[in-house]
Amino acid sequence: APAPAPAEPAATPEPAPAAPAADDLTRMKGVGPRLAERLGSVGITSFAQLAALTPQEADALDARLGDFQGRIHRDRWIEQASFLAKEDIAGFEGVFGKL
Repeated sequence: APAPAPAEPAATPEPAPAAPAADDLTRMKGVGPRLAERLGSVGITSFAQLAALTPQEADALDARLGDFQGRIHRDRWIEQASFLAKEDIAGFEGVFGKL
């Protein structure tokens, strides 16, 4: 009897797209290690995420920051993050001073 045909190799599943790499949020003025950790705990890990926040989302995020409440607006995180997400260091430093 003829040998059975070799089985087709199982298709390897496509790897899931990698999550965007986390940014060093402490590069922003007013964000230290504890605050960066707090942001990470509520799912904020990149400048692009902050830059994309609507005013309502920014207020909702601010409400979740406990003793850091108010910093998102006072320190202009969305504006800072917009520069940093585009790696526009000259623009950032022109508005916020040296990184």
